[in-house]
Amino acid sequence: MKQKQSASHSKFRDFLYNTSDVWVTAVILIAALIIIGWRVNVIMAYPKHMTSGNVKTTAEVKKDAQKKQSASSVPDSKSSEAKSSDTESSDSSSAVKAEYKDRRLVKTITIKLETGSLTYAMRQLKSYGLYDSAHEYRLCCRQQGRKPADIKAGTHTFKKGWTKAKIARALTY
Repeated sequence: MKQKQSASHSKFRDFLYNTSDVWVTAVILIAALIIIGWRVNVIMAYPKHMTSGNVKTTAEVKKDAQKKQSASSVPDSKSSEAKSSDTESSDSSSAVKAEYKDRRLVKTITIKLETGSLTYAMRQLKSYGLYDSAHEYRLCCRQQGRKPADIKAGTHTFKKGWTKAKIARALTY
C-alpha cells in the first residue's frame, strides 16, 4: 500500500516539476494582461481630453483675451493703446489670480497651462494662485488618487466654489 501511495505521489510530483514553468509563465502573462487592461483607461483618456473642447489653441486664447480687454476698457490715447498691446503679449498669469475663502474659489477663473516639465507647470499654477507650493499640489493629487505628473496642458476653467482637490482632479488624467 505504501508503494502505491509513494508511486502516485511521485507521479504527481513529477507532473508538477515538468509543468511548473508553464504555470509560472501563464500566471505572469495573466498578471501582465490585467495590469495593461487596468491602465488602458489612462492611455485612452488623453485623446478624449484633447477633443473635449476644453483645449484652445494659442490663437483662440489670445483672441479671447483681446475681446475681454476691449470689452473692459476703451483706450484714451496712443500711449494707452501701446500699453494694452504690451499687456497682451505679457504672461497671462499675472492678470488672473485665484482667490480662496473657506478653502473654496471665490470666483470662476480660466487659466492656460503650457506644455513643459512638471516644474514649469508648478510655477504656472503658483503664479495663478491656485496652489501655494508644489508640495500642496502633489498632496491634493495624491489625496484624489492621481499622479501629479499626469497634468494636462491647455486651457482650464475652474468654477466658483471648487476646492483645491477638485482642481487637482480637473488638471490630471
